[in-house]
Amino acid sequence: MRLTYSIDTDDLVDIRDVQVDASLPKFERIVEYIRQIKNPYHFKCGEFVVSVKYAQNGISLEDCLERLVGAETRPEADEFLNTPARLASEIVV
Repeated sequence: MRLTYSIDTDDLVDIRDVQVDASLPKFERIVEYIRQIKNPYHFKCGEFVVSVKYAQNGISLEDCLERLVGAETRPEADEFLNTPARLASEIVV
């Protein structure tokens, strides 16, 4: 069963306005980010609306981003970018 709902884009927070103190412990940074962004699955980046979706059995968004960030320096990056794991966390803009 798939739930559908609408998002009022005027209520979304622009991620460029979110500022988290990097010196805070990890848990407190997460709490502060969520407090500011309000909805970590739907937010704006300038004029774009971003919706984050996860595959049921995919890798975590954190793992996906770590792989992508290091993609330019790791030889296995091409292999990763061409596998279904790349689709585990879909970001729709």
